[in-house]
Amino acid sequence: TRFKRPPKALPIPPTTPALREIKTVLASLVIGANLSDENPLTETEIRMAVRRNSALLAVADPRHSLIVEDAVHFLRCRPGAEAAIAVGMVRALFEAKQKEPPAFLAKSLEGWHPERLEQVTGVPYNDMLRAAEALAGEQSTLIMYGSGLLSAPGADAAVLALHAAAEALGWPGPYQLAAFNNTRGALDMGVLPDMLPGYTPLSDASAREALARLWGGAVPERSGLDVLGMLQAAASGKLNFLYIMGSNPAVSFPDGKLVSQALERVPFLVVQDIFLSETARYANVVLPACGYAEQDGTYTNSEGRIQRSFRALDPPGEARADTVIITQIAQHMGANWTWRRPEQLMEEISAACPAYKGVNMPEVVSDGVLWPRLNGRPAVPAPNQQEPAEQRHLPEVNIPDMSAPPEYPLALITGQFLFHSGSLSTWDKGLRLAAPIPFVQVHPDDAQERGLTDGDTALVESPHGSLKLTVKVTEKVPRGAVFVPVNFPEAPANILQSADAPLDYVRIVKA
Repeated sequence: TRFKRPPKALPIPPTTPALREIKTVLASLVIGANLSDENPLTETEIRMAVRRNSALLAVADPRHSLIVEDAVHFLRCRPGAEAAIAVGMVRALFEAKQKEPPAFLAKSLEGWHPERLEQVTGVPYNDMLRAAEALAGEQSTLIMYGSGLLSAPGADAAVLALHAAAEALGWPGPYQLAAFNNTRGALDMGVLPDMLPGYTPLSDASAREALARLWGGAVPERSGLDVLGMLQAAASGKLNFLYIMGSNPAVSFPDGKLVSQALERVPFLVVQDIFLSETARYANVVLPACGYAEQDGTYTNSEGRIQRSFRALDPPGEARADTVIITQIAQHMGANWTWRRPEQLMEEISAACPAYKGVNMPEVVSDGVLWPRLNGRPAVPAPNQQEPAEQRHLPEVNIPDMSAPPEYPLALITGQFLFHSGSLSTWDKGLRLAAPIPFVQVHPDDAQERGLTDGDTALVESPHGSLKLTVKVTEKVPRGAVFVPVNFPEAPANILQSADAPLDYVRIVKA
């Protein structure tokens, strides 16, 4: 629920290195990923590669993070221009390699000439070219991208272009960096409305038939609504029932007004969570769930490693494991389900998801399993490898106008903050001591123009809402932008945002 529109799910290419192997990579290009806040362990591996093995590093992002200190090239693009800088680097890499891109890739990049790239990104094309020449001089480069790119306008096409470029250049990856520990696992299981388990399109009739045999019931032929579609349908009175499980869209979805309308107007709302979250307060029924240490299961991280989690504590009160709750609901609806152990569930996952074929719990228990390498061959080909080259087609990268309105001149960047994960971690007293209050990061020049100093209370306003936040003056954000973390329920950044806007803008004054 962090993105206005869910990005395309891309299987991990079979040549992506494991996390512990990143330190051996000769060169890395990181696009739209603030690793300091969202992927600190990955950041550590990259910094070790630079400092111990003299690996080359280039970073493209609007914000300055710790990893930039080790980068030879830092391409500070405008907020919202992460897709454009990705396209620019694809173009520059082929130019640096003195190699023509495949025809299908070249067609998707048409119109992205250096002048347009500079206009959209704010980065001189010569800087992109110098970074590309340095990366192209290495035998291999690993491209990594994160939520900054995935949430940017034009992200789907830009990400596909990165995957196609890596394949054409014979490079490993790219590596999609998830912000949460089981994002990859959820995508593997087919949670996107147009995907079956294992990234099989819902339009694949043979896959639907196989799942119908496995599950003993028909599999829908039409895709359902995504998060934005469900919220819009609920807000407009077209959705009668909404079941929210382990998510807090009242804080996390980037349109606070739409979420509140949806949760207020849907006739029947069920929320399954471990705390009475802001979303759960709207619910007709709250189903108390278990925390991670109170139930058995597995997690699949960004590198595709399936890892086992063991129950260490008894759940409090009436809390139940998610699998128990879902099974009991199915039974009340007439299904002949019985609760099954994690080993049995993994057997079903292995049968339903091609990428997990052959996975068994004893193997997962030891050191986990990297699913793209099962039996020494890729479990799922990358999407740009599924068709012959002459039949491939990539969408053109289209980025809408993102000009700032005069009355709201500052671009709003939102995202995770190191000491918190989503809004769940704010329930922890220790983390609250480390990061107790919500804040807004402001560039020194913007702060000086507005008479703001570090520690001031400022009013941050958008056309959709306002927040009073503590000012942190820092060069981590670019001039003309502010950063507000999404982690604090008492100051939800989403009330400043609209799902209809490609990029949100605010103004800030001393309160």
